[in-house]
Amino acid sequence: MMDIVTLVMACSLFQNYSITNAMIQVGSKNNPLMVTPASGNSTIFPNIDQATNYIDQQIQQDNLVNIGVTQISSRWLKTYQITPAEIIKPCKNVATASEIITKMWDKCGHIVSDPSNADQVQACALSMFKTADPQAGLDYANQIMNYATAHPFEKVAAPAMAHWEKNAKIPKLATATLSKSDKKSPLAIKKKPTTTNENAAITDTTDTATN
Repeated sequence: MMDIVTLVMACSLFQNYSITNAMIQVGSKNNPLMVTPASGNSTIFPNIDQATNYIDQQIQQDNLVNIGVTQISSRWLKTYQITPAEIIKPCKNVATASEIITKMWDKCGHIVSDPSNADQVQACALSMFKTADPQAGLDYANQIMNYATAHPFEKVAAPAMAHWEKNAKIPKLATATLSKSDKKSPLAIKKKPTTTNENAAITDTTDTATN
C-alpha cells in the first residue's frame, strides 16, 4: 500500500512537494477513486471499473469531471493522450497533474504582471491546472497555497523518514530531493513514476484537509 509521502516523492514531477501534497489533500482527501462532476457532488466509487465507467459516460456527454487523488480535470485527458483507466491510478494521476503544473508555471512566467514573484506564478499555474484560465481558478490556487504553507512537506514526511531510517529503508530519492522540496523552483525531477501497488488505497500521514 502506497502511503501519501511515498506517492508524492515517487510520482510528483513538480519539485515543490508541499504543493503536490496540498493538491492531493485538498482535492480528494486522499481518495483515489473520487470523481467530481463540474456541477455536482463528489462520488467515491468502490472500484476502478465503476469509476472509469462513470468518467467515460460523462465524457461522452461532453461533461467535465475532476478525477482521482489530485482531482485533475478530464479536459487534460485528450491533451496528454490518457485514458480514464490510466488517470484514475494514483501515481499516474499525480505524475500528470504535476507535469501540467510544471508546464503552466513556465507559461505563467509570461502572463503574470511580475514574473519574479513566485507566488503570482504559482497561483497562475494552479489556476490554469484547475480551469485552463490564469484567473478563473485563483480561489482554488489560494486554497492549495495556504494548505501548502500550513503543512510543509518536510514536516509531513518527517515521521515516514524517521521510520525508513530506523529500518534502514531510506529511498534513494528521499535523500536526493527532500531538502529541495519546498523551494519555489518547479524544476522537474527526471525519474520514472513507480507503479507498485498504485491502485491500493492511500494512507495519510497528516491531517486531512477541509474544503
